[in-house]
Amino acid sequence: MLAPPDRVVTGAEAEALDAGVIEDARRRQRRRRGVLSAVALAAIVAAMVGDILTGGGSTGRFSDPRPLSVPAVLTPRVLSGTPIQTASALGSVWVLTCEQNCSTSPQQQSFGRLFRVNGHTGQIVARIDVTNPSAFAIGAGMVWIVDFYAGRVRRVDPRTGRTTQTISLPHLKRLGPDGRRFLPSNISASRAALWVASARGWVAEINTRSGRVVSLVRTPFDATGHVAVGQHATWVAESSLGVGVVRPGDSRLTLLAIKARSDQVTVDQIALGGGLVWAYGEIAARASQNRGGELTDTARLVTLNPRTGRIIHQLRFPAGPYEIAYGSGELFAANYRTGQLFRIDASYRLHALRSVRGPGTLIAVTPGAIWATTRSAVMRRITVSSR
Repeated sequence: MLAPPDRVVTGAEAEALDAGVIEDARRRQRRRRGVLSAVALAAIVAAMVGDILTGGGSTGRFSDPRPLSVPAVLTPRVLSGTPIQTASALGSVWVLTCEQNCSTSPQQQSFGRLFRVNGHTGQIVARIDVTNPSAFAIGAGMVWIVDFYAGRVRRVDPRTGRTTQTISLPHLKRLGPDGRRFLPSNISASRAALWVASARGWVAEINTRSGRVVSLVRTPFDATGHVAVGQHATWVAESSLGVGVVRPGDSRLTLLAIKARSDQVTVDQIALGGGLVWAYGEIAARASQNRGGELTDTARLVTLNPRTGRIIHQLRFPAGPYEIAYGSGELFAANYRTGQLFRIDASYRLHALRSVRGPGTLIAVTPGAIWATTRSAVMRRITVSSR
């Protein structure tokens, strides 16, 4: 396990460094979500960073356990708040939203909900009240909710909505008293482990049974924080540096650069499925090891061998950015700017599906359907025919 550096920074220098780290997290969010309006952007960024100051996590109760019969479309009156993240697991689609104090000062708590939607009927079967919503993952039959500013992960029983364990992430010795927080920005879960990415360039591995942090891996500060846990490795999106790989039993990150001709692919998202690693990113022209380059209007979807990390295929995408999700044996993508949905088949062909009205699209995949959620809190169930 890597030990945090011993140097301690105090006073004004620590405050400046801490502010710089948080601003860097904001910068990466702006780059990926650059098409958002100022109000919507403030809501999402605040949910990730500013508003998440004290306490937090699940309140341990459902707001309204009664199912609602809305099989195709969920509207803002039902799916309240600004969507932050979606996922598909346990036969359901999960949507995390921020509803209150999402763009106010960091001295106030923010409030939201984690909605559980039946993946067959479209009914909302549960709403879990969440304080300081930021990110979540589902693994080992549990829901894991991240508290960014407090540096904690909460384990929530999906059947009752109650918090059954709170895991404190380690302080980093690199910074001073005001800048030692872990600042967890992303989380991925498997049956045995959680991987939590820090905005400060660390990834923590947590045992799901004991809740103990078993390893701490150093990553570059350029990491986007998106993490995916697979059978053969843990994969971390590393922006212009490509992807980072942590093999089982290792506490070191190996970087794999991804190039499109002479330009760099700035990996923003990673998905696992079909025995492949799927990495999405926009093209950065004139990028180098010490320079991020200039983002262009083109993007790439790259597949890698999960055992070797070797690049298998690159698919050119129209102008993005995109949200990607794997399910039903194929990868799906949503243009965050236009709402256009795509299906990528096993032969790496890009098929345009229908468009969703409204930008800011997040997607989750269940058997036979894509669930597209826009930033205006409208979720649509879109049937995908069998092929």
